[in-house]
Amino acid sequence: MADHRWPPDPSAYYPWPRPHWRHEFWLTAIPFLLAFIVFFLPATASAELPVLLRFIIGLPLLLAPIIAPLVAWWWSVARMAISRIRGYPDLHRGAQQQDTDLLAIKADLYDVALSRQGAMALDLLRARVDDGHLYISIAKKTQAPLAVDDPVVVVDQTDGMIMGMFKVTQIRDADYYAVDTSGVNPLWKGQVFQQGEVSMFPNMIAVPLREGGQQ
Repeated sequence: MADHRWPPDPSAYYPWPRPHWRHEFWLTAIPFLLAFIVFFLPATASAELPVLLRFIIGLPLLLAPIIAPLVAWWWSVARMAISRIRGYPDLHRGAQQQDTDLLAIKADLYDVALSRQGAMALDLLRARVDDGHLYISIAKKTQAPLAVDDPVVVVDQTDGMIMGMFKVTQIRDADYYAVDTSGVNPLWKGQVFQQGEVSMFPNMIAVPLREGGQQ
């Protein structure tokens, strides 16, 4: 609700600034102490003090501008390390849960692939890596026609592992040409890259994820 009092309270429009204390201000104590010793205790400054005592008093005052930030930094590092150690169990449990969820998703996708495996499973003919992408050639099958942009999943039947998601980019006379879109197994991709072109795919099949359109 607006304040319609007149005259208005100046503090509402021009508030007094508040001091903000910073840890670095403690460093101002060093020149204060030195000035106090020189100007208010001249006898102490000019006294014949033992050399060791001068080093004990003088070195901390001289090196304090360097030591103080390092101590503050080490303290921050120690606090962060303690926080990470304390938070690691929760992070580890979260990572394990994500792995479990990912395995469940893979299992569900594999079940979908297996349910369509009979008539929809397609054979892989060739694979090669070009410009960082994995390209595969998929054999045509009358029962499972595909169209451009149709998604295809490559599955390893031995363990149900999803080897990668692909998209049909070209329809040729004897095969479909597809490029990876996500989830490509890095080990498989590395093997194909090293060999240049692969034509053997033990226990691997390609399964369309939806019915194709017109060829």
